[in-house]
Amino acid sequence: MRLRALIVALLLVPVVASGERVRSGPIQVDVAASPFGLTFSATDGGDLLSSVAGPAADGSAAASVRTTTGWVHATSITQLRRRRGAIDATLATTDAQGGTIALRVEPAGDGIIAVTATWSGAAADVRGIAVAWTAPASERWFGLGERADVVQHRGRRVESYVSDGPWVPADRPLISGILPPPGFRARDDATYFPIPWILSSRGYGLLVDNDETAYHALATPDRPDAWSIELVGAPDGMAPKPGPATLRFRVFAGPRPADVLKRFTAAVGRQPKPAAPWVFGPWFQGDGRFQLLRDADVPVSVAQTYFHYLPCGGDHAAEPARTSAAHDLGYAITTYFNPMICTSNQPAYDQAVAAGALTRKADGTPYVYKYFTSRFFDVSQFDFSARVGRDAYGSLLGLAVADGHDGWMEDFGEYTPLDSVSADGRDASATHNRSSLNPPPPPR
Repeated sequence: MRLRALIVALLLVPVVASGERVRSGPIQVDVAASPFGLTFSATDGGDLLSSVAGPAADGSAAASVRTTTGWVHATSITQLRRRRGAIDATLATTDAQGGTIALRVEPAGDGIIAVTATWSGAAADVRGIAVAWTAPASERWFGLGERADVVQHRGRRVESYVSDGPWVPADRPLISGILPPPGFRARDDATYFPIPWILSSRGYGLLVDNDETAYHALATPDRPDAWSIELVGAPDGMAPKPGPATLRFRVFAGPRPADVLKRFTAAVGRQPKPAAPWVFGPWFQGDGRFQLLRDADVPVSVAQTYFHYLPCGGDHAAEPARTSAAHDLGYAITTYFNPMICTSNQPAYDQAVAAGALTRKADGTPYVYKYFTSRFFDVSQFDFSARVGRDAYGSLLGLAVADGHDGWMEDFGEYTPLDSVSADGRDASATHNRSSLNPPPPPR
């Protein structure tokens, strides 16, 4: 019994090692204790990704936290445990108050390794959390979602934040006065569909698994020998707010780009097969011309219409006749929704307020803001983190289905206010950027 108790006690004692390794199929990561660092490599040889050796003026370090008073950097491992192929470690930092970083490194599927880093200090003081890596001169980076400015990102600092645009510089002064502020970015890399995912020419991929705004500084002119990822609470130029205390990312093995993408899409999901073949045919927008197109033998498969069930609704009594006419000609027909509802859309708006289906301000009242199409409207947004919000929205989608529509366009989620409050309690900066790559919050 004494021997058994001694063995149990030894297993519970924190261990500090000179280095440990986590492996998953063709990829492995070596965890260095002092100075702390991560080195990802192919199991058959060749480094893929290595932490920078130490902090630089721009805050780059193997793991760092940006606080209201400056950067705090990880220095060494003070405790380390291996459990079922994973490593849990505590990282000492340069924080004068003794703040630490909890690190977890674990296999996350064949050829995939996941890393989670969590700051232990005061959450209100955090402005960003970051990791940084060496950048060989030959390395190039692709990806980062829909981008209209470049394909290869070396030398750039790329923002992953859901917004309208991009807009050419000459149009930005006008557009900034029309769009809700959370939906406008005066940047060439502005995008509706950012994905904090990079594909490296060295044969690996890296996906940030947070929804908060991410910046990839990819061997920029002020630090050409390194690249970094930082998560922040608010994008550049907006009012500062506390950032996330946890950074999560996954590294995907190659060696070929096709191998990296195969693992990536298997992990996050692939485009499903279409429900019907008409989605691949030509789409046409414009009422009253469908018979003319059919008579002229113009190849059209979808009649795209823009009757707005949301935000402001309207009289949809004529929609069943219109959808029937399209179907009689062999067309599918679609309509339009967005996540907002006009305060004038009655009685639907008041019903949504009474049900608690809308996002709120800090004082608990519905969050109302200005939305512009041909004129300004006052709108609120459905709270999709709450079951009642999803049900209320679904009931309006049901109107379009009952009227005979085959589908709809969904638009304008990029206006989600960064100070709104949702039922699930998540920070609005993460709600704004909610990614289709990440699992939804649990139902409420």
